Amino acid sequence: MQQLREQLKNLQEILKGQTRPGDLAAVKSSNTPLLASPIEGAQVVLRAESEDEFQILEIKGSWVHVRISGLSRGWIQRSQLEMPAAFESASQSTDISQLTEPAFRKSREETSTFPGNWEALQGKRVKIVWVEPLGDPGQNSRASYAKSIFHQAYSEMSEHPSDVSGVVIVFDSKDGGMAAATLPALQQWAAGHLTDNAFWKRCWFDPADAFNLKD
Repeated sequence: MQQLREQLKNLQEILKGQTRPGDLAAVKSSNTPLLASPIEGAQVVLRAESEDEFQILEIKGSWVHVRISGLSRGWIQRSQLEMPAAFESASQSTDISQLTEPAFRKSREETSTFPGNWEALQGKRVKIVWVEPLGDPGQNSRASYAKSIFHQAYSEMSEHPSDVSGVVIVFDSKDGGMAAATLPALQQWAAGHLTDNAFWKRCWFDPADAFNLKD
């Protein structure tokens, strides 16, 4: 019977390793707080128990952005998590898309007056992020990368408040394309009050079909 139990235990461990997603981080201790933003003293959205697992969305400094459930998100100190092997060597500022072969890369950033024609940001100061393609990415890759840049830019703005009113992403390629979002829309999206589709509907695109987004 003891041998059978050992064999069953080994089989269960093998099965767990085959089916367990590779982007889950486990909480080390009970009563660990998940916060609404990556700032000490921020609102606690959940207190996790030991061995609770959460999907990693982003790594920012000493903080990890995780999916709690559905649209709910939270930030947790990296030191309070058991990180999966693929993330152990991740840098102190890592978007999850960077752990796979990227379709784009950031080339430069600047703060300037909004360069487009959109009433929501007309004449206002914005953070502009320039990106360039690596290879020949499709429109879906462009939308996915834009989403990661919006997440990253808002996280940086949360840690270091400034007078900007929104974020603009400029794709520096022959087919071009720009996407912009206001600070309030980014705040609501980051807090989980907007779905991805609802967030995109509050954004500005030039040209309008540059990102091939579906309703």
